[in-house]
Amino acid sequence: MDDLTARTRTTTPDRWSAPPLIVIKINFDGALFVNEWESGIGIVARDSAVSCLVWLSRRLPKCLPPELVEAMAAREALSIAQRLHWRRIILEGDCLSLIQKLQSGREDHSASGPITSDIFQLLSLFNSASYSFVRRSGNSVAHSLARFSFGLQEGAGALPPTALAHLLSDSSHSNE
Repeated sequence: MDDLTARTRTTTPDRWSAPPLIVIKINFDGALFVNEWESGIGIVARDSAVSCLVWLSRRLPKCLPPELVEAMAAREALSIAQRLHWRRIILEGDCLSLIQKLQSGREDHSASGPITSDIFQLLSLFNSASYSFVRRSGNSVAHSLARFSFGLQEGAGALPPTALAHLLSDSSHSNE
């Protein structure tokens, strides 16, 4: 990461907002399915024009602690961004404890510590990378992808119907 990298952004918006030009915003979320003893992750990446660039919905075969699932979603989001050679990103999620761990920059000795370490390594690969907390209402597309995950589904552009309504709502708010 270069000197221009913003490591923190402390805001608590209620709605999703578009990133600046030439920046990709990647929202992530985790979900628990206690009755099935499984978890799910959802990821959506959008640009300043609010276009959906890529999305992922994945069911995990274990019911894991919530912060661990969120950390796994964040790591997967960064892996996708790195694989697609994006250089300037904003990583945004609704797990305040995870965002606070990232903001602290300290070694994490919790169950999510190894994944948090991976996240820091991945963040260092970008020219500009920041992370921010957003309330669940501002993370609805990623949440819907995590909540309705079945196996592994991913794509570019068109979202599944379960997430599309949330994207349309975000798009209308970003133009206000």
